[in-house]
Amino acid sequence: MLVASQPINSRFWYPIIDASELSEKPHAIKLFGINIVLWTDAEGLPVAAEDKCVHRFAKLSQGQVVDGEIQCPYHGWRYNNRGQCVAIPQLDEGETPNKNCRLKLFLCRLRYGLVWICIADDPLVDIPQIDEAENSIFRRIGVPTHSWPCGALNAIENIFDNAHHHFVHKQLGDRKHAKPLSFRVLTETETGLYFDVPMRDYSNPNQRAGWGIYDEVYLLERQFTWFTPFSGKLVLHLPNDILNITCIFFTPVSDTESLCNAFILRDDSAEDTCDDDVLTMTQSILEEDIKLLACVDPDVPLDLKEQQHLASDRPSIMMRKRFSRLLKEYNEKECRAHKLISTSSEGAVQ
Repeated sequence: MLVASQPINSRFWYPIIDASELSEKPHAIKLFGINIVLWTDAEGLPVAAEDKCVHRFAKLSQGQVVDGEIQCPYHGWRYNNRGQCVAIPQLDEGETPNKNCRLKLFLCRLRYGLVWICIADDPLVDIPQIDEAENSIFRRIGVPTHSWPCGALNAIENIFDNAHHHFVHKQLGDRKHAKPLSFRVLTETETGLYFDVPMRDYSNPNQRAGWGIYDEVYLLERQFTWFTPFSGKLVLHLPNDILNITCIFFTPVSDTESLCNAFILRDDSAEDTCDDDVLTMTQSILEEDIKLLACVDPDVPLDLKEQQHLASDRPSIMMRKRFSRLLKEYNEKECRAHKLISTSSEGAVQ
């Protein structure tokens, strides 16, 4: 499955930028191959629209924001937070813009310190519910947004892969015992799946600094939650009784590129472990994933017979089966809708 080529995947919410990166200037982003401009209105709320002025299709992201309205760099046309053109400098005094001068807007929200967009008017589900992100006992450490050279399904499967750590990562795993441990729990949920599986691990300088772990070899307790389609939560119960929770989200830019937004939740303080050390540990892992996934085919086969699988691949298999069901349901609905339109058209002709 090439994720950006499947229309049903556009009916989910995706984070595109950390709210701390919002500024007075417009941002250019791409989602499912669509060029989008993001800006903040007069109340400081994000607005997302197709990145082209309705006049001559100039990129609004090259313009500027004036009093919460975005101004085209070509002829100075301005649009408000409802997408309506409110000012055209070339008009006579007292003349107002045509009501048809309106941008295509996209659903846009702030949550968990991220800006989320859905390009469909009818998202299938809400933004993933992450209770820990709304609990004051945790501090939030933002991870810089990265572009990953792979499909979003490749990326989220990699996060849930229970066998790659011993070979891909220098910061994780136990190469002397590469066989993954068995799942304690693995179950499908309403929004995706959940599993509990420990991992043999060994200490290293980054883990000592970022996780405060000094044991030479230890058992790392882990719980994973997948939120359909490309979001996940990884809870690590560190041996020193610290919770290290990574919330990671992959946004399809195209079939071969994904945007990765993430943040870490910790129940210790910055005095115990500084943010930079926690980030160094996390980013070193993610950078190794990025390098590996650049050489993986982005067209993930949903037909399980096309690849070989191991017991450790069970989360991936469950994810692919869920996507197969989603696509089947979507295609059946599209087929019924097409038949209704065809029948209606035939009746009109008669």
